[in-house]
Amino acid sequence: MKNLFRALCAVLIAALALLGCDKESEKTFSLLIDDATPLEQGQTIDMEVGESFSVITYCGEERAQDYKWSSSDETVALVHSYGTVEALHGGEAKITMSHEDTTISFNVRIPVVEHASLYYFFRGVAYDDENQTAYWRDYFFIDGVLQDEDCNILKTDESGNIYQGYLADGKLNLKRNGVEVAKGKPVLGDIAKFVAKGGKAYLLTNEWEEFLHPGVSAHCYIVSAAGDWRDIDLDLSSYGSPAGSVSFVDEDSDGNILIWGGITQGDHWYAPLLSRIWHIDIAGNIRCHYCDYYDEAKDWYMGPFSDGALDMDDNVYYLADKQVWKAGKIDNDFFNIYRHEGKYLYKLGESSSRPNGIARSHGLEMIVRGSDIWFALCDEVSDFKYEVDIYKNGRLYLTAAKSKKEGYIGEYIDFSITPSGDLYTIYTVGSGICISKNDQLIRYQPFDNADLPSFAVKER
Repeated sequence: MKNLFRALCAVLIAALALLGCDKESEKTFSLLIDDATPLEQGQTIDMEVGESFSVITYCGEERAQDYKWSSSDETVALVHSYGTVEALHGGEAKITMSHEDTTISFNVRIPVVEHASLYYFFRGVAYDDENQTAYWRDYFFIDGVLQDEDCNILKTDESGNIYQGYLADGKLNLKRNGVEVAKGKPVLGDIAKFVAKGGKAYLLTNEWEEFLHPGVSAHCYIVSAAGDWRDIDLDLSSYGSPAGSVSFVDEDSDGNILIWGGITQGDHWYAPLLSRIWHIDIAGNIRCHYCDYYDEAKDWYMGPFSDGALDMDDNVYYLADKQVWKAGKIDNDFFNIYRHEGKYLYKLGESSSRPNGIARSHGLEMIVRGSDIWFALCDEVSDFKYEVDIYKNGRLYLTAAKSKKEGYIGEYIDFSITPSGDLYTIYTVGSGICISKNDQLIRYQPFDNADLPSFAVKER
């Protein structure tokens, strides 16, 4: 009889094992880091921002089933349903595995770097479960917390004012330091550039016409700190055909607006782009400056081009108080910064720490602050290996901290300089968004195929 009872118990235990660990078997649960290193209850794991590891859960000698993961602070460390832990930001978080009445917890500790409040958004793919379709949407975060409100415009000016807005269906809502300065304002076209400077916001848009009637007009919208609204309309068709675009705007100390753009020259879509600068005075008078070196009507010389035409993807412009600064590639190895008289200021390739100069051109951004010129781009350190470098006055200033994640670095870059002098950089990797303060990585936001990031920083 005893033997029969023992046999029945053995059958019951075997059946429970097939279903997973029963309540009495808490001690049989075990965790392994990357399926190799034992992880004990209450253990603390030190991580760096952007690092990750996987935890495999066992019940006895078999993989456990029907368990759940949670993080006490998902802005610090995120744990996925399959047990991968990702370090997002400095701090400490408790990671817990639970199965019925059984829990096993451990801690992750990430070095804290003091920094300003981070406002950032990026565009990414979401999935509609009901209709089983994918679509693009904007993701807006403040200090790692996803916000309910819509935002697709962010910028900080040189005084630290934050401009946060949302443009959709031809209507703009805009806040300055959280105070609404524009609501439901009509805006024509898509934003080509958003600039915050001197307590004002500048939005530059391009409005394309139908293909059968080619051409483009541009609009410059200016919003003051008090919400005063100005709309400057540009008809670019008289300066070139069949199409063109504008891509930068600034205001000089006298209140004149400067707008830079590239206009095609000729009667077909494949004509080269020629650079133009429009000067709009306070009275609204518009004058066009021709800038290309082979243009007989030129009055501003923007420097040489390798093939006699302007490649929009290989050049960035910054208009600063009656000066036009251009950073661009004139051959395969060097970037140069020069102003409108054609005078070279810096040949970045000569001062670069890279043995082959600077050969990549994606992620170009430039800021002019007073007499200092800041320039950000993605350097090709070696074959197909990249990093985000910031140059100041022609010399390498710092390299943004690299993410531990694999992926294509620096496809999209934005950077900001705070009033106290700290430099913040945001850039994409293949697996998400990285934000650094000076040369330290301070936040990693996992998201596959994120693009078009932009951000603002608010010093505490």
